[in-house]
Amino acid sequence: MEDPTSPQGWMNIVRPVIKMKMRKYGGGADGDDIRFNLLALVDDRYQATSDELELLKREKKALERRLDEAYPDGWSNLV
Repeated sequence: MEDPTSPQGWMNIVRPVIKMKMRKYGGGADGDDIRFNLLALVDDRYQATSDELELLKREKKALERRLDEAYPDGWSNLV
């Protein structure tokens, strides 16, 4: 099962609900007259990548702190 917190998982959950609402409120005799607009739901790739980069930076700093504690004489020469 897909992670519902991921953009694709969220879209798969919401899509059927939106379609149901569109059929219910479509209006017109044949149900084809849509009386409302839906905004496009798109991923902001820059924001997602930027967030991921910040997370990786924090993880790197945390690892470097742990290495500094484990090797007080310096760990960079061991790498």
